[in-house]
Amino acid sequence: MELAFVCGPLLLSALLLPRVPLLPLLVTAALLAVGGLGYCRTEAARRARPAVQEAASGHNPRTTGIGPPTALASTGVVAVLAVMLMLSVGFGQLDTSLAATSDLALGGSEQVGILFAAIAGGSTLGGLAFGARSWRFDERRAVTVLLCLFGLFLALLGWLLSVGAVGLLILVPVLFLTGLTIAPTLIMQQGLLDHLAPPHRLNEAQAFLSASNTTGAAVGTAIAGIVIDIAGLGWSFGGAAVGVLCAAGVAAAYRRAGRSPTVVFDQPAGAAYR
Repeated sequence: MELAFVCGPLLLSALLLPRVPLLPLLVTAALLAVGGLGYCRTEAARRARPAVQEAASGHNPRTTGIGPPTALASTGVVAVLAVMLMLSVGFGQLDTSLAATSDLALGGSEQVGILFAAIAGGSTLGGLAFGARSWRFDERRAVTVLLCLFGLFLALLGWLLSVGAVGLLILVPVLFLTGLTIAPTLIMQQGLLDHLAPPHRLNEAQAFLSASNTTGAAVGTAIAGIVIDIAGLGWSFGGAAVGVLCAAGVAAAYRRAGRSPTVVFDQPAGAAYR
């Protein structure tokens, strides 16, 4: 996933060079069509059956009626969704701010791919490092720490742009370090949600998580456009930092409340409840 975010912006930068506005849209449509049809023709997709998917997620027909009637009623799920919502507000502001940085501060939209590739490259490396081994720490605490680091790096970006430090040699390393915090945070959020939601409500829970993501990103994008026009790029990155730090605050408050069940993250979801 993160590798796609690295290659995609670089491809966009290459497609912008001929200065044909329609070209990136046509290539995107072609990639979506080929990818979608290709996926539908895979053996995994053609053999997918509801019963197999339910069994893989830990669903037991004999216990379907046991537990909360919806994923939202499960302890901790709403808190995870709230963290994702506020984090995504920050994401929306960040994406718009990066595009505006390329256009307004670096002299052209051709640089936007480099900026996005830098932060996505850091996220890729962070995700690979996180997934390469089992880590012995409380992942709810780790989410809070990583969100704080993410917010502080965004605040640093806002300060750099406010003082006129807009060169690629300065922005790219900071963006890379910022990206290191992203993928591990998202992985832990998705894993935590899988363990908090009942096994037969996993699809519902992940759908709510996706909805929180897209809703927050849309809100953040709208906010960033207004802030950039009125106050400038520095304040827009600052707004992204505020959104991410608010997510960190919610995560910390929920952890201190101690309302979530004990979760063993190296076991299947069905075995995680105590």
